[in-house]
Amino acid sequence: MRSDQRIDDSVAAVIPCGADTRYMPATLAAVLSQSVLPGALIVVDCSRHGYAVVPSRMVLADVEGHGSGDVVGDAAPGDVSRRGVSVVVVGAPRARSFAQAVSEAMPGLGLAGDSGRVRFLWLLHDDSRPMGRRCLECLLEVKSNTPSADVVGVKQLDWDGDGLHDVGRYAYGHGLVSLVVDGEPDQQQYDDRRDVFAVSLAGA
Repeated sequence: MRSDQRIDDSVAAVIPCGADTRYMPATLAAVLSQSVLPGALIVVDCSRHGYAVVPSRMVLADVEGHGSGDVVGDAAPGDVSRRGVSVVVVGAPRARSFAQAVSEAMPGLGLAGDSGRVRFLWLLHDDSRPMGRRCLECLLEVKSNTPSADVVGVKQLDWDGDGLHDVGRYAYGHGLVSLVVDGEPDQQQYDDRRDVFAVSLAGA
């Protein structure tokens, strides 16, 4: 871990993925290069040949570089004796949606609840890599400054970081309407927007 990184044990990053994992290395590298690292990184395998029901756990003691760290051993739930990012791989082969994958992955991990440390879930799709090193830090800052907010979303760009995909939605008529036209160039025109009716869960 670099000297300019710190671990926040109150956050668990959750990344569901399917059989197509071509974007996963870049997403994992971006997560593990953040200025604030999640205390736990949960990879949810939603492919038909998902991992065993018993989660596989390890601790990365060194996450410098592109997420290549030293594995220092298996970690028990709630074990804080080893300082590092706890990586958990759990299978959810029956999940048919992002929300279902997250819901199936969390029970039994011992990360949340009365005995757990986790207060926040950082939800990431396998192809939604964070851009920049301060993504999680900024989300936590917004939550700290707006304690009444239940969900804090992000500005979504295309993979190259040029065109806007989503900056939130508002209610209109009997549905939700996007604030942007998909692919609209990002000129920071929505960066000051705060409250919206709904946000995408990718990156929230």
